[in-house]
Amino acid sequence: MKSRFASVLKNLLYRNRVEQDLDDELRSYVEMAADESRGAGLPDNEARRAALIELGGVEQVREAVRDVRAGALVDQLRQDFFYAIRMLGRNRGLTAVAVTTLALGIGANTAIFSIVDTVVFRPLPYKDAGQLVKIWGSGSAEPIDNVSFPDFVDIRDQNDVFEQVAADDAAGFSLAPPGGPRQPIDGALVTGAWLSTLGVQPMLGRGFVADDERPGHDHVVLLTHAYWRRRLASDPNIVGQTLTTTDGAFTVIGVLPPNVLRYGGDFLKPLVTNEYPPGRGHRDLDVFARLKPGVTIAQARAQLETIGRRLEREYPATNTGRGFSVAPLDKYYTLTDRKANQGLMLMLGAVGLVLFIACANVANLLLARSLTRSRECVIRAALGAGRARLVRQMLVESVLLFLLGGSLGMLLARWSADSLLTLAITGGYVPERMTVAVDGRVLAFTLLVSLIAGVVFGLLPALQASKVDLSDGLKVSSMTGGFRRRRASRLLIVSELAISLVLLVGSGLMIRSFLRVQAVSGGIDPENLLQTISDAGRSHPEAVAFWRSALDRARQDPGVLWAAVTSRPPMQGARRQKFVIDGRRSPGPGEEPLAGDILVSEDYFRTMGIPLLKGRAFSDKDSEASTPVVIISQSLARRHFPDQDPLGKRLSLAERLPMSCCTAAGPVENVWREIVGVAADVRQGNLDEQPAATMYRPYSQIVEHDMFLMVRARSSSDATRLATHLQSQLLAVDSNKLWADVRPMQDVINGSDSIRLRRFVLILLGSFAGLAVLLAGVGTYGVMAYSVAERTREIGIRVALGATRSMVLNQVLSETMKLTLAGLVIGALAAQVLTRFISSMLFGVSSTDTVTYLGVSFVLTVVALLASYLPARRATQIDPLMALRQE
Repeated sequence: MKSRFASVLKNLLYRNRVEQDLDDELRSYVEMAADESRGAGLPDNEARRAALIELGGVEQVREAVRDVRAGALVDQLRQDFFYAIRMLGRNRGLTAVAVTTLALGIGANTAIFSIVDTVVFRPLPYKDAGQLVKIWGSGSAEPIDNVSFPDFVDIRDQNDVFEQVAADDAAGFSLAPPGGPRQPIDGALVTGAWLSTLGVQPMLGRGFVADDERPGHDHVVLLTHAYWRRRLASDPNIVGQTLTTTDGAFTVIGVLPPNVLRYGGDFLKPLVTNEYPPGRGHRDLDVFARLKPGVTIAQARAQLETIGRRLEREYPATNTGRGFSVAPLDKYYTLTDRKANQGLMLMLGAVGLVLFIACANVANLLLARSLTRSRECVIRAALGAGRARLVRQMLVESVLLFLLGGSLGMLLARWSADSLLTLAITGGYVPERMTVAVDGRVLAFTLLVSLIAGVVFGLLPALQASKVDLSDGLKVSSMTGGFRRRRASRLLIVSELAISLVLLVGSGLMIRSFLRVQAVSGGIDPENLLQTISDAGRSHPEAVAFWRSALDRARQDPGVLWAAVTSRPPMQGARRQKFVIDGRRSPGPGEEPLAGDILVSEDYFRTMGIPLLKGRAFSDKDSEASTPVVIISQSLARRHFPDQDPLGKRLSLAERLPMSCCTAAGPVENVWREIVGVAADVRQGNLDEQPAATMYRPYSQIVEHDMFLMVRARSSSDATRLATHLQSQLLAVDSNKLWADVRPMQDVINGSDSIRLRRFVLILLGSFAGLAVLLAGVGTYGVMAYSVAERTREIGIRVALGATRSMVLNQVLSETMKLTLAGLVIGALAAQVLTRFISSMLFGVSSTDTVTYLGVSFVLTVVALLASYLPARRATQIDPLMALRQE
């Protein structure tokens, strides 16, 4: 080994000396053999010729010796590398086209992969993240739900499988800088073990201590790294400073490391136990835990089921039919965001198809160039190069070309990653404020893709170019070789057209689905309708007075036609509530019917443009002291009162009674409510979901703290003015409360999951499909131009024998149509399979929609014909005399 290593170093570092030694040895051998021939009586020139014949050729022997040297492969690769650089530099036009094509394909793949890698593949940024689990409530009402504070305490105190259990809840403040505009910031209220459960230490300052959870001592905050960098310019002296908010002054005690809050946020604040709503029906906590060493998910799930059954027996009013589920923390995000993750993986697959088309185009360029290099390969073979040596030489050039394209693609990915990330965040596919790192992992991905693609798509041209026949090799080309190259090129073009059709079909289906969703009314009239939200933060009587003052203030504006408040406007969903119908058999535990539960004020239905089909709307007489009433939706009436008039019937709902002494809710009791109206159905969740059964209750009888103020303007100009000035007018109700997120209802609808998820897929899939069609068109042009150039002699003979220009034109175009038809057929069959992956995103259109397939096929046919028209025109202008003279 030592001797061989020394030989390798000698052959690589002292190559000129080794080559000189070889030349001297060969020269000595030839001279000795010639001397022997001269001694046998041969003349000098014949003796030398006999010596060379006996040797078998100087160059052949030289190559054979080089092949068996230690380190020969490394030396040959070095030679191939520098030769490849010279060849690419000599063919600058081809190199520029190939590198640009590859940069588009590889760059798009790199950019999408950087997002998918950050969201889906990267581990959570926590210590021993594999031990972290997510705990959530589950039941018939909500398959995936948050946990109430009392249930959280019971889980924390009654388990022996978790080292620690922590919880958080969303929260928000309004910064009130002196003389400056208000700035809303959002974050989370967290329990004391939040940081230690995750295994996170602040980057600056300290974490929370037990004293921070005491009432009056909780005005401290931990800032996220993103907020510290974005709003505070990475101030290293921020610890100890005070943030003045509408809820008081808060002292900054530390700054978190980057990306701790996976789903964004600005701050963490201690959750004070006696200020948090204690009812078991108030389920707003996100709960997670760290498993003890050796504990499995199955064991944790079994214990949570035991705790759930115990709480169900002890608190039947709130916990009947409810339990708890657990999953690894990273898998939980995949579970809850399955549609978003599916969209990201769909984009990764689509951009992979674009890369295939780009690589196929480059392979076609290399195939076309292999024809011009046939004589070179023949000469190399005649000088002793074997086929493996020729293939390796071609593959080095191909890989170098793909690496250059990958390098440029990496730069394009860096440039476009932020734009794609913004688009993905807007589409709801990526958590807000998440940063995407184009780092070593992404660089390794790009390098791997470039290497694999360079070998795979360079192998066919290399095999074609290296297949030489020395007996016929010095001719320009052979019909067999030309036929093989044409067949390979046509196969690649058919593949490109088929893939383009798949992408275009997917894009077309998404466009039609997007238009169908946008055409859905949702059950309301969004024109000139505005939405804003605020937090009353008061006891029940004061909260009612607060919202009544807000309504009065809004109605005083001459541009306001109607105003109302609601706990859940359309597109915001609705918490489902169990109910019992008076006079019917009491259902068993877990069998109660469910309906969405929404609190609204008088004029709500007129404000939203929701028709009232029967009965009356709420009025200011529906107060806490009056008879409890309810309005039901048409779907609820149709399902539970199919042959009856529901007006006057009663429903029993489990309600938390309001308490006047504090902000928390009181005990839960069953309240009988009389049905006084039936409203038209509203798509409360997403536009692509069927309207669900819904109940509306008067907000004055049981008000929530967070409510939405809905305002209908008299005209579009009034709506524009109110969107800008409504918040400042409402501050007169309470200067300490921020009226956040004042925006038109149409913007809310456009930002709903049903539209924004599809918009993201539509934009990217449409972009990739357009790029694929462009590349397929360029590839078709290249193949047909190469075909015409290769058949110049044949076309010249046809013209000499009487073929007209139209006949030549039709022949070239008919050849294109055959390739296009084959691509369309194969693509249509592939699309039948692949479009099933987007079937869950389709609305009102089938994955086998005939109109889409016909329209896409027409577009591809036109592109292919346009791409082949210029080469066809060039074929009609071939002069038969010039063609035969060149041959």
